[in-house]
Amino acid sequence: MRFFLVFAFLLTSSVPSFAEESIGAFSKRLSRHVDMIRHNPSVQQAAQRFDPRRLSVAFRLAPDGSIKDVRVVRTTVSKPLSAAIGRAFYDLPPISNPHHLAASRPFGVEIMLGGARY
Repeated sequence: MRFFLVFAFLLTSSVPSFAEESIGAFSKRLSRHVDMIRHNPSVQQAAQRFDPRRLSVAFRLAPDGSIKDVRVVRTTVSKPLSAAIGRAFYDLPPISNPHHLAASRPFGVEIMLGGARY
């Protein structure tokens, strides 16, 4: 009987480690979350450009899942547009259930604006 109790205890204590999201899976979920930036009016307006522009944005996550320390790292767009895109990142809602390791590492995304054809 004790064996079954010990086995049940070990089994239930190891369940959270199996259920924990990997940092890779969290990064994919974060990428989908950040992709919501396309619904921001400033970003939508910039996407109507005929000449494609690429920019790289770096950011960190706060423990509550909100985006902080947004920096446009590499860009070929104007400073006002870069600032508007940075504000759009801050306007995103916090990501739910942030990974416990996420607050200690930087994240980055590349955004392609423009190239619209009519």
